[in-house]
Amino acid sequence: MIKLLLLTLISICFFFSCSLAPVGDGGTSSEVIAVTGDILDITGLPVSGVQVMMIPGLYNPDKNTSISENFKDTTNSNGVYCFKIKISDTGIYNIQAVDNKSGKRAFHSGIKVYTDAVIVPAKTINTPGNIKVYLPDSINITSGYIFIPGTNLIKYLNGNGTSITIDSVAEGVFPSITYSEINKDINKVLRYNIKIISNQTTVATMPLWKYSQHIYFNTTASGAHILSNIMDFPVLIRLTENNFNFKTAESDGKDIRFTKPDNSSIPYEIEYWDAEKKEAAIWIKIDTIYGNDTSHFIVMAWGNQSVESASNSSIVFDTANGFRAVWHLNNNCIDATANKNNGRNYGTIDTAGIAGFSKKFNGSDSIQIPGLMGTPASITLSAWASLEAIDDSGSEVVSVGNVVLLRMDDTRFNNTLCGTMGSYNTTNSFRDFASEKYLVRTGWHHLVFSIDNTIATQSLYIDGVLYDSSNAAIPVNYSGQGQNTFIGKHGNKLNVYNFIGRIDEVRIYRIGCSAEYIKLCYLNQKEQDMLVKFK
Repeated sequence: MIKLLLLTLISICFFFSCSLAPVGDGGTSSEVIAVTGDILDITGLPVSGVQVMMIPGLYNPDKNTSISENFKDTTNSNGVYCFKIKISDTGIYNIQAVDNKSGKRAFHSGIKVYTDAVIVPAKTINTPGNIKVYLPDSINITSGYIFIPGTNLIKYLNGNGTSITIDSVAEGVFPSITYSEINKDINKVLRYNIKIISNQTTVATMPLWKYSQHIYFNTTASGAHILSNIMDFPVLIRLTENNFNFKTAESDGKDIRFTKPDNSSIPYEIEYWDAEKKEAAIWIKIDTIYGNDTSHFIVMAWGNQSVESASNSSIVFDTANGFRAVWHLNNNCIDATANKNNGRNYGTIDTAGIAGFSKKFNGSDSIQIPGLMGTPASITLSAWASLEAIDDSGSEVVSVGNVVLLRMDDTRFNNTLCGTMGSYNTTNSFRDFASEKYLVRTGWHHLVFSIDNTIATQSLYIDGVLYDSSNAAIPVNYSGQGQNTFIGKHGNKLNVYNFIGRIDEVRIYRIGCSAEYIKLCYLNQKEQDMLVKFK
């Protein structure tokens, strides 16, 4: 604190001496405006000998004249620089600083210089990053170039029509990156608000989209803590006013897109988008979530009025990846997969859920889906549920007939969650798996019952944690125990186990899901997402 105060006092003192000094062409102090600031290292100490330029905000290094010597300075022993701007040169400027000894850089945009002297906030020089820009198809690869307005950063295409990289870009947010052509009055903004991170390459994909954001996946101990790679995983992306400016996108989100760093597209589904409330829930299909990693990222792009929505749930929840049915329960009971196991709503109402809306059950209503999901030999039931009260015997979350089910607070097992499966090739024999965990009025929980007969295991999970399991070859017997699938009701027409509370994101897989897959679902989908990081 004391060090910062001393540096501030030094800057102020230097500011007054700078503002009284004559301008280079002999002008007096009344004709100039002083602009001063200081450059620090990452420990907060001043850095001397740093070359600083004050560049007009719309400067184009190809079309505009070179920067005047009056707009160049070198920091003194206190890390302070000073410019004396004539009244005729007032406007909006950027500060660009380079330490030629270390190669470190700093950047500050939007310095308004009009009638009053300006003290620019201190900037820290750091190791620069790079920006890789994917180019539009309809460009002139012979005379075209990419530049960052308000800097001297420019890259001529010279026949390269796919992508181009601008090296040694200071860490910070640059207002835009622009395409132009030599000897032509062309300026096409490819991206607004480019964020550069030290020692990293920022990727600007989809050049006709004006805005972008890198989204990282943290699977280390500080994040989701997943050690193995997870393939074809549907990631939940939540947008709020804290991580997204809804005013810069179309009102329904139709312009949102996701790509890999190599510019290849990523399938996505918009489950929920409310621009007025500044909330959205989007599912994206990631081909590989890498275990114990923080470097893996994708690019979210938006800001293109001329496109229609590319949202496609059946690709995200591909049946080839084991999905049999997925019900988001967001204003409807539609199956998100291509199987279209759509449900019929018997009285449930919409209410706030884990992602978007959920369904609220009052003990007498339910959702019915025709059939028994193809009677798969291996099967996984998954759902988010918040139980508000217990029926006489327990509360059914989802039930494939009365054969495979998830039931909360079952009185047979001391009011705890259980998973049940019909077995032994008879109509009256069942195997039960109990959690010994009481869940009523404890909020939202992620519940999973998985039967994997390819490796002869049965497992019951709550919030990503295994509570009961067995290793035995137990075939599932679907005969004689109901004809349909239910959410919030017993699966064999019995008026027991009715659900009171909220249910969201119900899934049925025709495979057994791994422990790490189930854990990642919970840690990504819970309110405090541990996987997705916006940078």
